[in-house]
Amino acid sequence: LYWQDLAAPPRALTARAEGLRLVQFSDLHSGGPHFWLEALKEATQQGLALRPQAILLTGDHGDNSLDQSEFDARLMLDVQRWSKALAGYDGEIFLAPGNDDVGHNYQTHPGDLKAQLHAFQQAFGERCYLNELGNGLSPSRLGGMRWISLNSQIFSPLNKTPEAPQQAKETFEWLKDTLGDSQQPVVILCHIAPSWDLYMGNPGWKPAYIRQLTDLLSEY
Repeated sequence: LYWQDLAAPPRALTARAEGLRLVQFSDLHSGGPHFWLEALKEATQQGLALRPQAILLTGDHGDNSLDQSEFDARLMLDVQRWSKALAGYDGEIFLAPGNDDVGHNYQTHPGDLKAQLHAFQQAFGERCYLNELGNGLSPSRLGGMRWISLNSQIFSPLNKTPEAPQQAKETFEWLKDTLGDSQQPVVILCHIAPSWDLYMGNPGWKPAYIRQLTDLLSEY
């Protein structure tokens, strides 16, 4: 459970972002060998008690280390666990998929992405703003900002999916169009940061994709 008060935000942020309270949940690996349901319940209670304006669910809600043939059904239950826990929450919910939210770790096979999107749509209904690649622009303008989610495992060096280069191309084109020429501050959520991965001991994204993202954001 992470929470942060933006008491002294950067000058680029609007006045409405000052004092913005967010609660983030990541890497639950629900149903995995190290998952503890009671800890999740306690963390959720603590998070909601902070009365945040937004909940950030930033990936690895499921766990694909077990039987892959049953993964899609497990993920559906894992994500629905969130929708039930947050059923009475009326603030914003922002979503980003993780590498354990697909049947094959770090891969972005179209069939796996379709099953992933279906699970999110079934769990969150109209609150799910992700597209078929796992990217999305939230309709929220919380804090006077735009909230963008990226399916970051598309860019992972571990992603060997044949379609991955085309998926990356489409994602960057989508991101450029989504950013447009507006100067409104933007928050980009992704499970794997476009930087050095301390856990893996390698870049989290392929270096060429990190440069492409940097160039795109520099233009914005």
